[in-house]
Order: sequence, then C-alpha cells, then structure tokens
Amino acid sequence: MFKNAITVFRVYGIDIRLDPSWFIVAGLFAWSLSVQYFPGILPGQSQLLYVTLGVTAMLLFFGSLLLHELAHSVVAIGFGLKIESITLFIFGGVAGLKDEPDSARHEFLIAIAGPLMSFALGGIGLLLGGFLGGAGSIPAAALFAYLGTINLVLAIFNLVPAFPMDGGRVLRAAIWHFRKDRVQATTVAARTGTMLGYGFMALGALSFFNGGGVSGIWLVFIGFFVVGTSRAAYQQQVIEAGLKGHRVAEVMTPAPVSVDPAVTLEDLVQDVMLARNVGFVPVVRDGQLLGYIDRHILHGVEKDKWAVTMVADVYERATPENTVPPDFPTVELVQKMTAGAPNKFLVAEDGRLRGVISINDVMSFVALSQELA
Repeated sequence: MFKNAITVFRVYGIDIRLDPSWFIVAGLFAWSLSVQYFPGILPGQSQLLYVTLGVTAMLLFFGSLLLHELAHSVVAIGFGLKIESITLFIFGGVAGLKDEPDSARHEFLIAIAGPLMSFALGGIGLLLGGFLGGAGSIPAAALFAYLGTINLVLAIFNLVPAFPMDGGRVLRAAIWHFRKDRVQATTVAARTGTMLGYGFMALGALSFFNGGGVSGIWLVFIGFFVVGTSRAAYQQQVIEAGLKGHRVAEVMTPAPVSVDPAVTLEDLVQDVMLARNVGFVPVVRDGQLLGYIDRHILHGVEKDKWAVTMVADVYERATPENTVPPDFPTVELVQKMTAGAPNKFLVAEDGRLRGVISINDVMSFVALSQELA
C-alpha cells in the first residue's frame, strides 16, 4: 500500500516511515495553522511567531499520531504479533500488522490502545495549556491547548465504528466475542464501515455546498478512504479464511510449460507464449529450475533483437524472493503478494520445478471453495 514510503528511523525494531502524501498534508497543515488558526486566536503577533507556532503544532501533532500508532504496536507486540512498520500518510497513520490477532480480546486491546493514548495526550495538552496560560505564557498556552483539543478530537473520531478505523476494530472484537466467528464479525464491521464511509461523503458534500470549504472536501476524501479500506479488509479476510490450512501445492498450476535458456526470444514468443497463451514461463535446463521469463522482461528488449537474443541473456533467476516450496502456507504467500512481492511465484522443490502460482490461481481457489462450501 505504501511502496514509496521513506523510512526515517526505527523504534523498538519498527520502521517509522513517511509516505510522500504526508509531506503534502504536513505543509498544508502548517500553513493553515500559521495563516488562519493562530492569527485568529492570537491577534497582533508577529508573522514569525505564527509560523513558529504553526510548524511546531504540526510536528507535535504528527508526533502524537506516531504515539497513537506506537500504542497499538506495543500492545500487539506484547501479544506476540509482529509489527513491520508504522507509516504516516495523508489520512493519519497506520501500523503494519504482519498477522491478525488470534482472539477477540487481543483485537479489542490492540484497537483501544490508540484512542486511549490520544485521550491521555489530549488531557496532558489541555492541562499544560491551562498551566502555561495561568503563568502568562499565552502563545505556549495556545499551542498546547490546540494540541490537547486536536488529540481529543482524534480519539473520538477514531472510535467511530467505521472498520478498519479503531472503532471499527472494537466493533469487530465485540461481534467476534459474542458470535465466536471472526469472518462474520469482519463482514458486519466492514459493511458498517462502508455505510459510514458513504455517510462521511454525504456530510462532506453537504458541508462543502454550505460554505464548509476545504473541511467538506477533506471529509469526502476520508469517506472514500474508509469505503475502500473497509472493502479491501473484508476481501482480505475472506481470502485468508478460504486459504487457511491450505498449502501452495493445492492451489498452484502444476507442471507448467517451460523453456530452455538456449531458445531465442522470437521462438519463445511464437512457440510458447502465443501457442500456449501464457505470459509467465519458467526457465529449465536438464530438469533444474533456473528462473523465469515473462512479458515484462520481453518489453525491455527491442523487438528487432528478439531473433538474436537468447532467453539465457535476459531471464530472471530463481531466488527466495520469487520462489516458494510446495508446502508453503498459501495465506503467507498472499500476504507477501499484498505487501509488494510479485503476483506470480515459481514453486520448486530440491531445485526442480513443481508448478507456478499466481494471484489469479488464489482467487479462483477461494471462489470455488466458497461456491462448493
């Protein structure tokens, strides 16, 4: 989801990453605070002070978001789950859970940890704002009062039961606890999230046409995000439920057509790809798997050179990044694919080709399982 994110540092072994979209919203956030919010509540001050307050508030707010996500992550790690990264992006932050919680209790505690952190930060901010205001430090008081308020708003907003927001995960945990069925709980929570996402869009549009301006547009974007992520989370849950306990050997395409590395690209295209209607071809010599060649590799070679270019000159070698054994769990393979790995893998055992598996194989297997279940 965040292939272009930049890792800036690590905390507790977790990569802290910034998506390019974060820089856009951070700049707009600081600008809005510097030219609208702080001049409105602190009139007559210097522009330098407004910019300083705006940039500081922006950095501290995103620091609060990071603490919110770290709260989720620390609780998850305590339950034995692995957190690969925390990414800040245009709509906030997200912790990259490698696995789903194994119980409704764990789901609830992980989900509620973030809003509790935001409530705590909100309370601290308001207390500091009141103390500094009483001490006569009005600009600092305004800064911390703002941070306290925005963290409380963040906590409350995140508790809206729109899956996969925190409130949606709390809802899923409750349904999971009472019905003892995670897939059913995910279905209900995702549908609720989708409906609320459409609600955000409607409210945003209404706000915009009634003078709400940017805040209305922002709410529409959040609605689109919630609808998209709710559907994706539901689909991912259905796929994982359908694949649970199944190995790659059960899902793969066995004994696929292969090509010798001494074949020219022209012969490969005419005699294999077009003749067999395949775009991904393992490269095998004397029974040993060497790698693969596909249409993307072909696109990198000029067509007038296909007759004099051998497969051996351009094929991609088999590595652990594109090859799995037949007994590899299919759920884990799908997680690798969705995390940015290739959508097609070679399946090999003791250096010999056993098959290939693609995301299409996976989806066909899941669809058939649901139809016949």
